[in-house]
Amino acid sequence: MSNRQARREQRKGSRNAQRGQRPRNSQRQSSPQPVGGGGGGGFFSLPYLIGVGVLIVALGGVIGFMALTGDDSDYGEDLHAAEENFPEDLADGTAVGDPDAPIELISFIDFRCPFCLRFAAEDEPDLIEEYVREGHLRIETRHMPVIQGDGSTIAAEAAQCAAQQDAFWPMHNRLFLAHDEDGTGTGVFSTDAMKDYADDIGLDRDEFDACVDNRETNDEVLEHRSSAQAYGFTGTPSFVINEQPLQGAPSGIEGWRQILDALLEDLDQDGEVDPEDIEVEPNGEQSEADDADTGDDDEDDDE
Repeated sequence: MSNRQARREQRKGSRNAQRGQRPRNSQRQSSPQPVGGGGGGGFFSLPYLIGVGVLIVALGGVIGFMALTGDDSDYGEDLHAAEENFPEDLADGTAVGDPDAPIELISFIDFRCPFCLRFAAEDEPDLIEEYVREGHLRIETRHMPVIQGDGSTIAAEAAQCAAQQDAFWPMHNRLFLAHDEDGTGTGVFSTDAMKDYADDIGLDRDEFDACVDNRETNDEVLEHRSSAQAYGFTGTPSFVINEQPLQGAPSGIEGWRQILDALLEDLDQDGEVDPEDIEVEPNGEQSEADDADTGDDDEDDDE
């Protein structure tokens, strides 16, 4: 296990401990019962009981808030490490890896999807380290905006604009960092914010601004989404291995290893990689496309 993976496991254990504290103490707290007859005053008076109840609710809220914010802030270290360790020499547009690798993985993502953030921070760096660098795997990223509102489409188009300057992966990382640090609000995924991120990663601003303002990459994003729908996908992240859509996402890097190692074993035995027999136990973690917005109906909105 690498140092990065060990740190990640430590943080997961800490998050689980926090989660275990927050709801149970407040839900199981019973109301004090009078032990003596008579009087309405003292420790068991109505004002006292109300005060205790308010304190319990407030304490539960504080614990819950701390646990939730701890979850949201965990990925920054992983994302920075992924950026530092990224093999730039293997990057090609929205893909990374040897074009002749025996296994091709296509990931459909939404930069505002929390499960895509988790994949980008936890699983994808390990896949790159263990399989892409070894020449076994090529990963290609495509866009499937599923979160309601314009932000998902704006981010996808901006990432494709960055790809025009051979900077898709730096923008990919910067967008997920923004998600991790600041959430998914309108300001974080606005056109102005995209221009700030372009500055952060050193893009030619005139070229980038023209691309974003004129929505030059909208057709590419729509094409990506159409291909996802052709596979039958309704949420993100979704994956395709050698043209075989996975029925659910693997559960962490161990799930990915089971799939990829089995395929590579087939390669050793038969000289071929056959994904037809892939079995995946879905982890149920996807952002669904019920409220998807790809920006292709803006004219209707203006009428």
